[in-house]
Amino acid sequence: MGKSEHYQASLGHNFPGYQLLQHAAAIGITNITHNNTRGHVTRLLERELVRVANGLAPEQQSELDAVLASKEPHVLNRVINLETGSLACEAAFKMMLARFYRLQETFPEPVHAGKTPVFLVMGDYKGGLEANYHGTTIMTQMLRGMWPGLYEKMAATGLFKVVPVAINDPDSFAQAVGKYHCGKCRVAGFLHELVLMNYGGIRLKNDWVENGHRICQQQDIPVFIDEIQSCMWSPEIFLFREYGSHPDFVSLGKGFPGHVSRLPCSYNSCNGQSESIRSTGYQRAGGTGQPG
Repeated sequence: MGKSEHYQASLGHNFPGYQLLQHAAAIGITNITHNNTRGHVTRLLERELVRVANGLAPEQQSELDAVLASKEPHVLNRVINLETGSLACEAAFKMMLARFYRLQETFPEPVHAGKTPVFLVMGDYKGGLEANYHGTTIMTQMLRGMWPGLYEKMAATGLFKVVPVAINDPDSFAQAVGKYHCGKCRVAGFLHELVLMNYGGIRLKNDWVENGHRICQQQDIPVFIDEIQSCMWSPEIFLFREYGSHPDFVSLGKGFPGHVSRLPCSYNSCNGQSESIRSTGYQRAGGTGQPG
């Protein structure tokens, strides 16, 4: 399941496998939907995504059941289907934000209420924010320096803050965490691609990613890997598996649907609060997060 777009599909936008969808439609099985009315076929696809994300073979069904039932952090075992890649990315952002602000009036006080959430993103070579790209919603556009006047007013009042970290520079990352993960501020999350698809196709070094993620795990900082554009470049389907990463959220998209069914999704752990594949552990901000 992924967002329909113009990247990566080696067989183009109409490869033969999609004849199966036509056969299904002919016998009355409707196409999968992005909401919580999803049926049996969609749930099976969600289960398969969780299997692949955890590196399990098709015959390892008992192991997959254990993954789906896991309550441990950094275990990707939830799929939330959304209609565009931008919403899949924003879902992870919202789950991070939900540790600071209530989604609804009836929700309990968040664990980090009163602190300013600080989002770490990939910075450009000028020290700015233009190297990251996580969609076209207003909040995620602010992550890359857009809406500067609006962002400056929000940052000035302590609503939230965006901090760039230098590409493949371990000192920059450690310094950012040290500066903003204390006092009235707290790092709400680290959001990044593995290949900076909108900034020269720069690939993050494995040791830099490993070091940054280790710091995040030690400090209880959620990690979101955006694979909207990179997922199908890897023989593993998910590039994060080549890095040996255990993120809290992963979004995937463009390479998966062959431009037929526009369904990006976000993986997360139940330890996260979002709509992505999710690992288990963070308070949910919305959506059912039901296993497939």
